[in-house]
Amino acid sequence: MALSRARNAFYIIGNAHLLQQESELWQDIIYLMMVNNNLGQQLKLCCQNHPQNFTLVSTGLDIREKARDGGCTLPCQHRLDCGHSCKKFCHPDGHNKYVCYEPCRRKYPCGHSCSNMCHQECGECTQPVIVKLDACGHEMIVPCNESKQPIVCTHKCERTLPCNHICLSICGKPCPRQCRTQVDVRLPCNHLQLVDCHLKNNPFNIECQRPCQATLECGHKCSGTCGKCKNGHIKCTKPCSRTLVCDHTCSNSCEKSCAPCKKKCQIKCTHSKCTKLCSDICTSCLEPCAWKCAHHQCDKLCSEVCTRPRCNEPCHKMKKCRHPCIGLCGEPCPNLCRVCDKEGDWRDDITKYSLAEGDETTRYAVKKSHL
Repeated sequence: MALSRARNAFYIIGNAHLLQQESELWQDIIYLMMVNNNLGQQLKLCCQNHPQNFTLVSTGLDIREKARDGGCTLPCQHRLDCGHSCKKFCHPDGHNKYVCYEPCRRKYPCGHSCSNMCHQECGECTQPVIVKLDACGHEMIVPCNESKQPIVCTHKCERTLPCNHICLSICGKPCPRQCRTQVDVRLPCNHLQLVDCHLKNNPFNIECQRPCQATLECGHKCSGTCGKCKNGHIKCTKPCSRTLVCDHTCSNSCEKSCAPCKKKCQIKCTHSKCTKLCSDICTSCLEPCAWKCAHHQCDKLCSEVCTRPRCNEPCHKMKKCRHPCIGLCGEPCPNLCRVCDKEGDWRDDITKYSLAEGDETTRYAVKKSHL
C-alpha cells in the first residue's frame, strides 16, 4: 500500500536480500525495483541551501562527516547581526540560537574596545588608564569607568608630623594625630621597649613586655611579663610534677592543690586485682594467703599480715638451662645461673640474702626493683 500511495518519493532502508528470501510478493517488488534502477547501496541527499550539491551516504558516519550540521560541507558564511560570520558548516536551520564566540570589539563612548566575547554584555569599560590626581600630583592606575569619580590616592604619605616623623598612612587620607612610628623608650623598670611615638612621654603608663623569668616557689620559671608581675607574680599554670603517695604524678596545674589520684589502682594479688581508683580504699581480699613453700605455710587471709616465716632452705627448682636455682625456697627465682652466668656481674641483678662458706652453697634473693 505504501508503494502505491507515494506521490513524490518513497525510500525503504533495509535488507532487500532477506525480504526476497522470506516473501514471494517482495521478490516481485524488488525485481521491478532492479529493472527500474530503484535499488542501491547509498542514499542521495540534496542540500537545501545549495541545491546543486548532492551527498551520497550509506552509514551514520557518512552523515556525521558529510552533513554534520544538516547541510553540505561548505562553510555557512552567513553574516550575523553582530557583524561576524557564522563559523558552522552549511545548515538549514536559522541563526536565532547561534552563540558567537568571537571577540566583541565594540567601542565604548570613551573609545576603548570591549574585551568580552561577542555574545556577552559589554557592561562598563574596565580598561586600565593612568590618572594624575590634582590634589597631590600622584598618578594612579584605575579602571576607565572609575576615572571620572573621586579617587583616593594609595601612595605612601610623605607629609611630616610635628614629631618630625613621616606619616605612616596613605596620601589620600588625613594624617593621624598620634604618631605610630616605633621608638625605643627606657621604662621605669630600666628595660628598653619599642612603643608608638605618641606614648614616649608617658613611660609610667607603658606595660613592659619583657619575660619575667623569675623562679617561683614551685621551682618553675614565671611565664608572665615584667609589667604584669610588678605587683606580684602570676599563678603558675605549668603541669604539676609532684609525686603523690601512690607514686603517680599529679595531673593538675601547679597553681592548684594536688587532687586525689584518678588513675586505676595497681594493687593486685595472686587471686585478683583492685578495680577502684588509686585514691579509693581497696577492698580486702578474703581468699586464703597463697604464700607457702615446702617447709612453711601462712594460715591468714590474703589481705592480712602473713605468719609464714621466711624460709632459708635452698630452692629445688630447675632452670631452663637444666641447672639448679640459686635462690631460696618460696622466693622468686633469680634470672642468673651459677654455671651459665659465672663470669657475669651479679651485683646489679641480685643481692645476697643468706651466706654460707663456699660458693656452691651461697643463696641469693631477687631485689624488689626486679620483681
